[in-house]
Amino acid sequence: MKKEKSMIEYQQNRKDATIQKVEDMLRKTKRNKKPITKTQFCKQAGVSIQYLYKYPALMEEVNKVCIPTGRKKTEQNRDSKDTIITSLRAENKALKTKLNEYEKDEKYKTKYDEAMKRIKELEKQLAESYNTHLDTDF
Repeated sequence: MKKEKSMIEYQQNRKDATIQKVEDMLRKTKRNKKPITKTQFCKQAGVSIQYLYKYPALMEEVNKVCIPTGRKKTEQNRDSKDTIITSLRAENKALKTKLNEYEKDEKYKTKYDEAMKRIKELEKQLAESYNTHLDTDF
């Protein structure tokens, strides 16, 4: 029982010390007024982001002092724009080639359908001619 109690106290002290580190870092960040991301904040405070999510009140305070970390579009230089344009042109060319193939397939399909109709007509005529010649022979 004594060990369990001391273990619980140790864990509580450790939790309090970690929360204190985060609060100290919050004060330091507010004083500096220097932009900082959540990742940088956590590294300097010695905690993980997941740890902050366990304590919504702390997370709210951290969000107030940290800059949003959404991916921002940075200015693209001329080389990267040229690279994008080149890749888009290549993709456009590939798509045009595929479109031409589909159009050819559609033409062949139309010709195939017409040929199948003609074959059925000829089979019908053949069957009719067999029927008419068979009747006269007997």
